[in-house]
Amino acid sequence: MFQKEKIFIKSLFCWIIFWSFMVFFLNFFISPVYTNVANKKIKCTADNCLGNLKQAKKDGLLDDDTLTNLNLSLDQNGNLKQDQNKEKLLNHLNLISKNNLISYKISLYYYYKPSNNNNWIIFVHGISSDWTSSFLYSQFALKKKYNFVVFDSFGVDKNLKDSFGNLGSDGFGYPTFGAYEQYDINSIVNWINSKSSNPQIGIFGLSMGAATSLIYLKNFYSKENSIKFLFSDASYANTVNEMKHVLKEMFPLPWFFIVPGASLYMKLFFSYSPYDVNPSNLRNHTDLPYISFIHGTNDNFVPFSNFNKLFKDYWRINRNWSTQTLQYSSFLEYGADHANDLQWNKKNGNKFFNFLESASEVFFKN
Repeated sequence: MFQKEKIFIKSLFCWIIFWSFMVFFLNFFISPVYTNVANKKIKCTADNCLGNLKQAKKDGLLDDDTLTNLNLSLDQNGNLKQDQNKEKLLNHLNLISKNNLISYKISLYYYYKPSNNNNWIIFVHGISSDWTSSFLYSQFALKKKYNFVVFDSFGVDKNLKDSFGNLGSDGFGYPTFGAYEQYDINSIVNWINSKSSNPQIGIFGLSMGAATSLIYLKNFYSKENSIKFLFSDASYANTVNEMKHVLKEMFPLPWFFIVPGASLYMKLFFSYSPYDVNPSNLRNHTDLPYISFIHGTNDNFVPFSNFNKLFKDYWRINRNWSTQTLQYSSFLEYGADHANDLQWNKKNGNKFFNFLESASEVFFKN
């Protein structure tokens, strides 16, 4: 009996050594390869980033009024064109963004009519997107006569030319889950405050853009920077958990074979770790603006459970909502998949844009 126990202990020890070696090997030798493969898959390139305006117009997701009111049109390739006989309303700017390590350029477009009002909306796009995806959402801001900004965040390839022939931002060419992108928002907020007298600023963030916006509020928000509210649309609550969820779909390996090593690889070579950037854990930030959480109930990319986590986390520390603002604290798109707002809106009688218009008006007034 004792001999069998010794054999069992030796076998168990060998299995522990073997799997420990496998975890070590995969994390520190294979995970960098997986990281680079994943980055290429989510990188904003001409194939998966540009050209969405043409399809959006075809699908009825971009209306003619938006283009006409901005003195723009779409050519046959889906590129925006300025009407040369009319005033230029969508202006381009290369803005310098800085963090603790580097200084780089971000490419942005803005609509600014001082005669309208001093209300601004900053649109923050997600993974594998550029400013044109945000432009589709700016329709509600234009209708409400808000000034707005759409931009290429840190993760958009600097060699990628947009509809007007301008290059993207001088970032890595792939996203950092908010680690660097939060500084882009901060630079734009500072720019708006310098350009407009006593502005009021709202933010609309989509997917990773929503997560980035929450991270920005945690690290930069104060009443002095004029932020009134955030529409957080389809944000994940925990960056590492979202990585685990996505990796499970992309690669046939358990997350612990990849995530720790990939995180260390990112920290060593790119000076950030997904463990450092989490949209949730807002409990120590008791002074935040209005945050309205939006999510599709059938979201498979960022599961709906993220909405519950973020909503509860925020409400633990911020209950100063009036009866008027309370109705706009959340918006659920029943049956919608991830970031499927525009298609859902078309099928449901413009409910999504109606919500954004009504909520933004109330938030700006309170």
